[in-house]
Amino acid sequence: MINEGSSKPREPRNNAEFMLMHTIPLGMHATLRAIEDVILVFVGWMSITIRVFTRREFGEDQLNLGHGLMGLITIRFFMFFANLQTSLSFIPGIQPLAEARTVNRTFVLCFIAVTVIHILRIGWRNNQHIPWHSHNFGVSWLDWMLSLPSFTIKGIRVQVSDGLLYRVIEPVLCYAVIWFLLPDSFTRNYLLWASLALMIHNNLVFNTRRKKHLAAINAEIESSVMKQLRDEAFGAGTPSVTQTMGFPVTPIPPIMETLGIRPGDIEATVAETMGTNEETATVNA
Repeated sequence: MINEGSSKPREPRNNAEFMLMHTIPLGMHATLRAIEDVILVFVGWMSITIRVFTRREFGEDQLNLGHGLMGLITIRFFMFFANLQTSLSFIPGIQPLAEARTVNRTFVLCFIAVTVIHILRIGWRNNQHIPWHSHNFGVSWLDWMLSLPSFTIKGIRVQVSDGLLYRVIEPVLCYAVIWFLLPDSFTRNYLLWASLALMIHNNLVFNTRRKKHLAAINAEIESSVMKQLRDEAFGAGTPSVTQTMGFPVTPIPPIMETLGIRPGDIEATVAETMGTNEETATVNA
């Protein structure tokens, strides 16, 4: 599987995926990853039919007209598969459904109206030149829970954080409200599935952003270890690490310092590699 905007194969995201790549044929692994990507896209489309009601202040890349249309198409696909028995009733032995399964029209109209309101809000914000991150996935109406005091359960301190709110509380609360308040209907069943899709989507978004944060932490740890090894091997007088992009890195490998080669000095690097530097030339002469 190829990353968008990259010509290199996508790297495994965890140890389980790394083992999977080396225990099954590469073609099968690529197929499974492609199926996974399709599922993730579908989950995102399905969850948008819930997110527009539970959040506000979306970023422009997270909610636009295309997302709204994909949400409507997802509802239509859900209805199509639910009524597939009727569609296949021309086959002998398959009886059509006694009643067509449809999502409540009021819910669909409310989804369209709320989506348009969000899009107009984004347009107004742009016209007012209000800076807002385009990848902001929306602010939950439950964000007031973040200010609640922490409490202790069996010696474990619990504090409502962004991760807990979006990954657990928001989707579970949606599922519970739909389960207990809505009457048993096809619309209720759809919204229950959409709530599960919301939980999957929120966790995937959180894990993706968490992975980037951990990558920065890992780079800082690795650079610290490298500095320690340099100090042990060459003494504490070696150049210290510099701050780059928020975490320390080692700009010049010791071997290059020893050879007197400056970073980016391609000619000197080639000369040293091929044995054609000034000293070699003098000896040969």
